Amino acid sequence: MITKLKIFADYHCNLSCSYCVQNVSRRTGPLALPILDPAPDAGPSLESMSAFLKQFKEAVEKPSIYLSGGEPLASKPWFRMARLLHDLDLPYKTISNGTLLEQKIDDLLKVRPSWIAFTFNGVGERHDRVVGVSGAYAAMSKALQKNVPRLQEAGIRVEATYVMTEQSYRHLADDFRVLSEIPFQQVTLQHLSYLEPEICEEHREVYHELLGTSSPFLFVEETPVPQFDLSTLYEQIQQVASEPWPFDVAVYPPLIELDELTDYYAPDPQYYRERKCERFDEEIWILPDGRITSCFQETFGNVATHSYHEVLDSHRRNTWIETLHNLDEPLPGCRRCHRIHTFPRQGPGESL
Repeated sequence: MITKLKIFADYHCNLSCSYCVQNVSRRTGPLALPILDPAPDAGPSLESMSAFLKQFKEAVEKPSIYLSGGEPLASKPWFRMARLLHDLDLPYKTISNGTLLEQKIDDLLKVRPSWIAFTFNGVGERHDRVVGVSGAYAAMSKALQKNVPRLQEAGIRVEATYVMTEQSYRHLADDFRVLSEIPFQQVTLQHLSYLEPEICEEHREVYHELLGTSSPFLFVEETPVPQFDLSTLYEQIQQVASEPWPFDVAVYPPLIELDELTDYYAPDPQYYRERKCERFDEEIWILPDGRITSCFQETFGNVATHSYHEVLDSHRRNTWIETLHNLDEPLPGCRRCHRIHTFPRQGPGESL
């Protein structure tokens, strides 16, 4: 049963994080991913989006909506879509790099998300090296110190996402002490996804054999697993877990034990091969040009030409779901998906 809707307003961002899908979308040549072409000058009209969203609202008792960029605060399409959701009385969540918060705080309060998270890739220069922009951390930190209370006074839940990278994983506890100076309600430790080139190639071959189309597998394409010292990573996670913090702490995916970390950061994880992906049963995504998907691998229509119910009933979508449901184990690339490593646990992450 569909309960979740993810809307990509566009892919524009003012930073250049080394792991981000935005960098994947800039590729050319054999690895180019047409499904991530930059947003057209005019995506779906507000009228067609409004009609689709009203149908979604009527059909789903407790909808969960995530409105994404690119970077939301750098995006005019994001603010247009946020205004539409606000006017339709549809609560939504978003995530930001925080660098433009000082300039955009008043605009953000006008379209008031129910929840916003800000992304950290470490503290200070380590954060800046990952995002590719000097001074990004200072701009974000200063803006958050000043404006998080304003957001919370407006009824917005404010969280942080701390991404574990090769630059940051040795410093989790120290960096959390820095984050504790900002009144976040929760901080989530985020494991990134990775996909070795040979697994990506195997995924494409299996996908084509099953479905007769090419899979534009995303986010982690041809990204080798980092060389973490897993004992150090485990010790840092345990140290974070053992200390009292002024905010809740979670891990996503909820992998905190050494054996789980060892498996996850291996080239080809094995622990969760028996799990079924439920993403296609639970959620749909709308891309900037109006196309509809569940995880980028297939599209099932467009909000400009298909109603919500036509999308759910489409032959292409149902064939795709049936094929994946009947697999004995996830597709090779899908074994890297966060969702496989989350089910059957509930919620955004495992609390520590």
